[in-house]
Amino acid sequence: MRCLSLDLEVGRADNRIHALAGVRPDTGQKLAIPRVGRNLARALARLDELSDGADFVLGHNLIDFDLPHLRVADPGLRLLDLPVVDTLRLNPPSWRANCRLTTSLVGSNIMPAFRAVQRETN
Repeated sequence: MRCLSLDLEVGRADNRIHALAGVRPDTGQKLAIPRVGRNLARALARLDELSDGADFVLGHNLIDFDLPHLRVADPGLRLLDLPVVDTLRLNPPSWRANCRLTTSLVGSNIMPAFRAVQRETN
């Protein structure tokens, strides 16, 4: 299956997209933009290009978090028309039980992961 796995980092204070990343495991393409700044439109266009040919979008809390932010930022994104697999909804009781562990393992490594992917894509 061809998927686009994506993640956004959104500021709590301003509710704006500050960073984004996407990976296409089937093609090996990767995109990491750790500081979107004033280039949000270009960053979203690059993410949308990455979705070309994908069968679905994969991510954690996509339905209630990432996709609504993407719709507000650019309702014309083609990736918004793809089916969604949201890992938060796959097994919510298990995720809640392991939330602290997941946050400590993933949360502490998110920016180094962005930087690693960025180095590979530049």
